[in-house]
Amino acid sequence: MQTGTCFLVYNEFKSTIPKYDVTPAEVQLLVLMHSDNAGECAVRDLRVTGEETRSSADERLRLMTKYIARHEDKKRVTVESVWPGHNSRLPVRFDEVTDKEGKPLFTSTGDSLAKPTSGETMVIAGKVFTKADVEKLIAANIKPIEESIPESDLVNA
Repeated sequence: MQTGTCFLVYNEFKSTIPKYDVTPAEVQLLVLMHSDNAGECAVRDLRVTGEETRSSADERLRLMTKYIARHEDKKRVTVESVWPGHNSRLPVRFDEVTDKEGKPLFTSTGDSLAKPTSGETMVIAGKVFTKADVEKLIAANIKPIEESIPESDLVNA
């Protein structure tokens, strides 16, 4: 089973958190859990870091423990809702991860197959934004970058 690192986009403002030692099954869950909020693929900058020997049953238990389902939340994406039954086959390679329509999102090396959803893109403070993203941020009065730059980020000329 492949392992890797990535960034999870968890809201409409493209806020990200790093995720380490993720597996294809975990990335599949994250995509299904967060892509509606993110407005696009919720997993970015996936990098394959290695291979690990782990059975589907062990991975299923790990994910069920890490992403505990609340009984009152019927619409929540869970391990059981994505892979029903105890003997379901979980993805073991990143090229097996798909979006909600079943389209592959990554190559076997972790490169993204997803395209921006609309408009041109720009990079601000290390995050990729579409024109629509920036307009949402402006409408919500949120600055995509801080006005001051830490001294550690300045380059001596």
